[in-house]
Amino acid sequence: MMMKKTGIVVLTACAVFSVQAASWLTFGGTPQRDGWARAETELCVANVGALKLGWKTQLDNAVKEMNSLTAPLVVEKLLSPRGFNDAVIVAGASDTLFAVDADTGKLLWQTKFSAEGKSRFADSFLCPNALNATPVVEGRSNAKTVYAVSSDGKLHAVNAVNGEERMPPLPFVPPYSKPWSLNLVDGVVYTVLSQGCNGARSAIYAMDMKDPKHPVKSFQVASGGGGIWGRAGAAISRDGVIYVETGDGPSDANAGNYANSFVAVSARDMKLVDYYTFAYMVGDAPETWGQEAIVFHNPHAQANKRGLAQTQCRPRTSRSVPTHRD
Repeated sequence: MMMKKTGIVVLTACAVFSVQAASWLTFGGTPQRDGWARAETELCVANVGALKLGWKTQLDNAVKEMNSLTAPLVVEKLLSPRGFNDAVIVAGASDTLFAVDADTGKLLWQTKFSAEGKSRFADSFLCPNALNATPVVEGRSNAKTVYAVSSDGKLHAVNAVNGEERMPPLPFVPPYSKPWSLNLVDGVVYTVLSQGCNGARSAIYAMDMKDPKHPVKSFQVASGGGGIWGRAGAAISRDGVIYVETGDGPSDANAGNYANSFVAVSARDMKLVDYYTFAYMVGDAPETWGQEAIVFHNPHAQANKRGLAQTQCRPRTSRSVPTHRD
C-alpha cells in the first residue's frame, strides 16, 4: 500500500459572480445518472473562461493501487451548531469518509471505518481491496444521512452534520468485492459489483433502509468475466427500472450470463425485465464496453414514456445483427 495524502480541488468563477452551492447527492446528480445540474443558472459559455482555483485541501487518505478518492458529492445548507454549511462529501480508498466546507475547504469532520477481515487475494489495480463506491446522500430531511460501503462490504449510515454513525454497519455486499457508486431511490440503497474481486460474482444489490430488518436482494448478471461496468454504477429510471451495462465474459442468457449486454431489472422485485446483447460481441474475441447506463427523461413526452441513451465505442467491424430477449 502506498501511504500518501490525497486532496480535492474546487474551481470557482468568483471573478465574475458569487458562487452558490447546490446539492449533488449522488454520482451524476440524479438516480438516472444524467449529469444535469438543474440548479446551475450562472455558469455559461460566456464566463466559463473565468474559472479559477477557489481552494484545495489535502485529506488523510492512503492510496490503494489506482484508488484514491471517490467522486465528490455536495450537500447544501447543513444545519449544525456552527450554523448552515454547504459540505463536500468524499470517501477515501483507506475506508475514510470526509466532509469539507464547500466555501473554505476546511475539514468539517472525518470518519474512519473499521474494516473486518481481509481479502483472500493480494491488492491489484483491478481489485484494490479498497473502498471503491462513491457514497450517496439521503437528502429529504434536515438530518441528512450519508451511505457508504467500506472495503469489507458493510453499509454505513453516517450523519452528514457530524460524521457520527447512526447505526451499526450492515452486511451489504461480499467483503472485498468491487462495488461501484451507490444509488438511492425510495429508501432503498443500490450498488453493483464487477470483476469478480475476492470471488464475488457480478450482481446488482439492493438494501431496503425503510424495513427495520434491512433485507438485501440481488440479481446476478454474470458468473465470470468483467461484470457490470462503469463507475456510476446502476442508473434507475423514474418508473423503477434498473439499467446496467456489462463487460466481457461468457454470454448465455439461458444460464444467467449477460456479458456484453445492456440489462434492465425491476427495482421492485429485482427480476429481469429485458436485456440486449450485441451479436458482434459474442465469440472468440469479444469487445468490451466501457461506459455506464444513463437514463434521459424527455420533459415534453407523456409521463409513461422514457428516453434511454447509452454510449459505446463501436468495433471496427460488425459481424451480425444485434440479438435481444423476446
